Amino acid sequence: MGVFNSRQLRETAIGLEKSGVRFLWVVRPPLPDSQTQEQRMNRIFMVEEMKVALAFREAEDDQFVNAAELEERVIELMNSKKGEAVRERVLKLREDAVEAKSDGGSSCIAMAKLVDSFKKG
Repeated sequence: MGVFNSRQLRETAIGLEKSGVRFLWVVRPPLPDSQTQEQRMNRIFMVEEMKVALAFREAEDDQFVNAAELEERVIELMNSKKGEAVRERVLKLREDAVEAKSDGGSSCIAMAKLVDSFKKG
């Protein structure tokens, strides 16, 4: 989502509350409107390619997500087989990231090679 107007912020709060799922909600300063296209691409990547998110059904005219839709997606994420698959995929990616940045991991090796290339000039 990214950019919220007050209407969307209110619907988000209602949907999260009605889902009955514990959550930590962090709201940061809004992004410029120019980010909208990038956000759509991120959504496609996260939902369809990485399979680490569930898609929201938005109103066609303003990409608005109502409280009921948000409530359904939160419940789906936390209480369904599809949501379980998303959560398992996220945990696997987390494990892979931890391994990659550990001593001898692929990220550490790549960083060491990069530093060596800078030293060699």
